[in-house]
Amino acid sequence: MKISENIDSRLRERRKYRRIEVRNSILAVLKPGMKKLGLIKDISKGGLSLKYISASPFSERISEVDIFYYPHQFYITKIPCTAVHDRILEDLTEQGFNGIQIRLCGLRFGKLLPVQEKKLNHLLKRGISMPDRRHN
Repeated sequence: MKISENIDSRLRERRKYRRIEVRNSILAVLKPGMKKLGLIKDISKGGLSLKYISASPFSERISEVDIFYYPHQFYITKIPCTAVHDRILEDLTEQGFNGIQIRLCGLRFGKLLPVQEKKLNHLLKRGISMPDRRHN
């Protein structure tokens, strides 16, 4: 086995659930404070990643996330979570947007209530997404 294959297999094994790439407008609001709103990039039973625009570095303690699927009037509120990573995807300062960045934040879900788990499973099964082939 090549070294790169070994590294790839270890990275795949770290994820408990397969990520599904979101291709529709599903929004997430980071809480407390509801100061960050972003588009969900991918999601699984265990967490999600979202892209958002920010003028300040990520420094908030995230404890919950709300998910909204517009225009289908679908939402899941108060999902317990923790931030796993937050990084800059693009710095827009050079384009004239002083200090504005596009960021990617990864969240791990905590213990879901039965109603939250039911809604999340419904969202994952609706056919709104496409499998992320990078993590099969």
